[in-house]
Amino acid sequence: MVSQLVWRSEVWTVAAMEETEYCKKKTAEPSAKKRSGGRGRREEGESERRRKTERRRKSKRTAADWREVKRWMGVWPFTSGSDSVDKRSCLMEGFGKGGGLFGADQMVMEYSESASAEREQTQVNAASRKPRILLAASGSVAAIKFGNLCHCFSEWAEVRAVATRASLHFIDRAALPKGVVLYTDEDEWSSWNKIGDSVLHIELRRWADIMVIAPLSANTLGKIAGGLCDNLLTCIVRAWDYNKPLFVAPAMNTFMWNNPFTERHLMSIDELGISLIPPVTKRLACGDYGNGAMAEPSLIYSTVRLFVESKIQQGGSSNIH
Repeated sequence: MVSQLVWRSEVWTVAAMEETEYCKKKTAEPSAKKRSGGRGRREEGESERRRKTERRRKSKRTAADWREVKRWMGVWPFTSGSDSVDKRSCLMEGFGKGGGLFGADQMVMEYSESASAEREQTQVNAASRKPRILLAASGSVAAIKFGNLCHCFSEWAEVRAVATRASLHFIDRAALPKGVVLYTDEDEWSSWNKIGDSVLHIELRRWADIMVIAPLSANTLGKIAGGLCDNLLTCIVRAWDYNKPLFVAPAMNTFMWNNPFTERHLMSIDELGISLIPPVTKRLACGDYGNGAMAEPSLIYSTVRLFVESKIQQGGSSNIH
């Protein structure tokens, strides 16, 4: 809502500037000239008619511009997805180049066509390769099963892994499948040195067809729901293209799971389009018995694979978007 308000403020500011400029020009025009008889009067009358015609033409164009402003304000899809941000940039660039709303609209159409072509190319490429799965672990004891989870997916898909600093307390790197690269927060910073270098969380987001966060701790759930991005994992989620699936498998103590904040956070991520693989009831690592244990890796794997296969059956290809 705040982003939409900022965007709407920018639209109104630009549109108001255009209208103010028009009003200045209108005011600067001479009001009524003294008329002389005969031919001079006829020439001045013709000139006045031309001025009125020009004013009517500008008035129609201005009204159309305002209708366009209202259209953008009413339906602007300002989401966290990269497409909407780029679309907005194209629109503001159209203003800056003097193209007005019509020039901006043309730029948006060109961008949409480009994005569609890129997505179609991605879909064609996806048809001839394995799915690309980005597995991520946050700081929960259930992260001891992360190696098993990676093994489940690596037999079927291309896998890359991301781990938060807290999750590294529980992950056995030696247990990860060969060929699966594990990225950490240190890699995010060490891989960038100057302008032009690739940004790791953006590159991973582009590479992945699907992201799976398992386990998802209460802390990381709260960060995602609040839009925070202070580590590699949450930066990927913040930059995620929600046209692509994102699954989460929470893992936390029963009282943490039943906390009212958890319900609010789950509702927030559900609005983003994130799919929940719910926890199960069992004896927890802390000794309590109740709901909150991460679903078994085999169940997480089966859920994601069934989702992909159902998309293949619906679309007739391995397009999973």
